[in-house]
Amino acid sequence: MRTFFIDPESSERNIIILYNYRQTVEDGELVEFDRFCHAEHKANQPFVSTFDDAATQAIEPRTAVVDVFQEDGNWKIWRPATPTLIGIDGDPDLPLSVDPHDPLINDDDGDGKPGVTVGLTLYGFLEAELYIARSEIFRNDLTLYSNGNLPASLGLGLLAH
Repeated sequence: MRTFFIDPESSERNIIILYNYRQTVEDGELVEFDRFCHAEHKANQPFVSTFDDAATQAIEPRTAVVDVFQEDGNWKIWRPATPTLIGIDGDPDLPLSVDPHDPLINDDDGDGKPGVTVGLTLYGFLEAELYIARSEIFRNDLTLYSNGNLPASLGLGLLAH
């Protein structure tokens, strides 16, 4: 499955496309657990970003019980928000450290650099790397319509440093 994240508050149009999504049944409840394998980024700005598959695979949101119900004749799937750390260890329910030298910063993508690495190409020729530690907050609200469409409000809150 491809998952798209769009920030409706921004004039910049950034789309992050993550591939993979799984659900299972445990003790009679539908449980979502996401394990991503690849990510792409598309923007209306003059830059290209790359996020290595190892960094994408390091994103392991906590499992969450999914609520499935019918509303206005349509089936809905709701997943509560769950913060998930990437590039830093600690308690995802606590505020993210703002110390760039925090000993909890790790190398989740295994490239020998702190946090996870985002490659950037600006204006087609300027190469750069961005090392990030962040908290991602996963949430979704899906509606299955009779025509088979499953449009979604997928929340991805980011607290990045």
